[in-house]
Amino acid sequence: MQYSKERKEAVLEKMMAPHNRSVVALAGEEGISEATLYIWRRFSGNPRRCVARRSKGPWCRK
Repeated sequence: MQYSKERKEAVLEKMMAPHNRSVVALAGEEGISEATLYIWRRFSGNPRRCVARRSKGPWCRK
């Protein structure tokens, strides 16, 4: 399935601060596979994209 650029950006935005939503949670809410969301995040081009973790708060790439 192909997703629009706008949809991808909207979902990726939910992974960033202040939301810091997990891939697992977003996959269930959006009906998009976890693998697809991990790929989108990896190739998003935003080096400061935050990754939600289960403990110790978010981790952001610098």
